[in-house]
Amino acid sequence: MNPFLDSVLKTRRVRSPQGGERELGSEISLDEGYLLQEAIQLTQAVTTLEIGLWYGVSTLFICEAISGKPGAHHIVMDPNQFRDCDGIGLNNVKEAGYENIVEFYGQSSHIVLPQLELKGVKVDFAFVDASHLFDYTLLEFFYIDRILRTGGIIAFDDASMPGVQKVIRFIITNRCYKVVQCIPASASWKQMAKHRLLKEVSRICPPLKQLIRPELREPDIDRGFIPGARYVALRKEADDSEDTRPWHFYHDF
Repeated sequence: MNPFLDSVLKTRRVRSPQGGERELGSEISLDEGYLLQEAIQLTQAVTTLEIGLWYGVSTLFICEAISGKPGAHHIVMDPNQFRDCDGIGLNNVKEAGYENIVEFYGQSSHIVLPQLELKGVKVDFAFVDASHLFDYTLLEFFYIDRILRTGGIIAFDDASMPGVQKVIRFIITNRCYKVVQCIPASASWKQMAKHRLLKEVSRICPPLKQLIRPELREPDIDRGFIPGARYVALRKEADDSEDTRPWHFYHDF
């Protein structure tokens, strides 16, 4: 592990460029950091993207995974970096020695992502950890999908939050994406029992199927991720842009 990142995680203290000190908070867990790095290795990623910087812990995990590769480049955006964080995330990037591979945008994702597409940028891996509103998260996926290479991975933090979970259900129901990582990795016996019961009810009495919410009659477990998961990563299996789908294509999610 990068020595500076290791120190931050152990001391749980971070500093601004002006020397102000804060307690580390709202960072991803250690196991999630390692999964980010594993996902990057799976895709052999060189160009990565991240929405949400905060104090930069996830950024340091990502940069560590791509550093040393020819052309390594990490794009990160966060309009709150200086308003709420006193520039601590960027300062941590500098202290860790990754300043030369990071491209930072202090604007919102709905402004930056279309610009990246216009520039012809392509990425191998993306991590979404910013607004957890359904509309913003869905829009972020839409634009990331347009610049994510086939075989690339998009990962979501706080996947248990309703808006994020619904976006993930949309993706794996309506697009060519497959779950490749999840925390937790397996369901509890109660979740499995509920899942089997609802599927059996739908099978025995088909009319009831229309009365049961999609996430209950076709549970997340069937789609490869666990209800309440705090992290989910999806691999883009194929290019299924608007030109490859019927104009009226839609699956309930």
